[in-house]
Amino acid sequence: MRVFTRLLPNQFTVPMVVSACSEVRDLVAGMIVHGLVFDEMRVRDVAWTALVIGYVSNGESVNGLRCVFEMYRGDGRPNFRTLKGGSQACGDLEVVYGGRC
Repeated sequence: MRVFTRLLPNQFTVPMVVSACSEVRDLVAGMIVHGLVFDEMRVRDVAWTALVIGYVSNGESVNGLRCVFEMYRGDGRPNFRTLKGGSQACGDLEVVYGGRC
């Protein structure tokens, strides 16, 4: 899929754009980018992490936690940042029981 230029989005550019949307708190733009190219990506780990952090940073902790669960159900491998975002979502939602959510 071509977006804005003749360059194709990849596993590096998409997470960066989603992260940038998160930084400026533009959840709608981040969701649009996600909807356009996420399913076409072969390696999604960084994109999952960007989505989790973006949702949690914008007060959408339920969606952030959904992304963590989807990542575990699929082929994703969470990293420290993913787990930190998931933990923050659990704390925001007050669903932490003995360190688990």
